[in-house]
Amino acid sequence: MLARSGRPAEALDLIDLLPVSDDEIDGMTYARAIVLGLAGRAEEGRTELTERLEQRSDSASLLNAICWVSGLHELVLDDTLDYCTRGIERSGNPANVLDSRAMVHFRRGDMSAALEDIDAALKLNPELAASRYLRGVILLAMGDDSGNDQVQMALRQAPELKDHYALYGIKP
Repeated sequence: MLARSGRPAEALDLIDLLPVSDDEIDGMTYARAIVLGLAGRAEEGRTELTERLEQRSDSASLLNAICWVSGLHELVLDDTLDYCTRGIERSGNPANVLDSRAMVHFRRGDMSAALEDIDAALKLNPELAASRYLRGVILLAMGDDSGNDQVQMALRQAPELKDHYALYGIKP
């Protein structure tokens, strides 16, 4: 919340003060990456995630985190889609990773691949408001005005999505 309200340095200080168990390291690394991104240091956050993945190479959550952070911050490097796909393959419920890969495709300008992944995510979990919102944004980017209905439906579920995605320059 601190980072989203324009105070990422304070958020990083707080994260660094929190005690973290071995079971929580992945989640804390992801939280740091998100905050670092909001502080304008997204590449540093992505690097922390990839370094953590070296210790836990089969972690679907870390693979998804790399995919998501890369997509949010347009760090669409040659290996990004590989991280996403590996995350989908290793996940017991890949809806969130499909959503993340849809974001990467969206950032790459591959709207048909983005739509295919976001539709697959919503088929697995139709209640994902963030995926519904992204679907609307993708449709609008494709020139399909029905995306407005998807955005409105998502905002009825989670009104904060508009501001959240706007932090990353994603607007309907």
